[in-house]
Amino acid sequence: EDANLKGTIAERVPAELKESAGKIAKDQWNIFRDDPNASKASFWSAVCKGLDISEDLASEMDSQICATLRTTFPETLAVLRRAKA
Repeated sequence: EDANLKGTIAERVPAELKESAGKIAKDQWNIFRDDPNASKASFWSAVCKGLDISEDLASEMDSQICATLRTTFPETLAVLRRAKA
């Protein structure tokens, strides 16, 4: 399971932006991922501006996504253990 960036954002945008929301967010993620000087705040600011939504939603979306990132999956850990062996 992924972090559900697209779904998390799509839940908070007007209906007419739901399809483009994922692409806008993913494009910003690619910029963020490749820029060593980028910050989480700048990422969310760019996403919110690109979607014309309130930046007040950024912390809520970030929390929802981070909650999935802290989840561990037993089968993934088993593969990691085998790879290290």
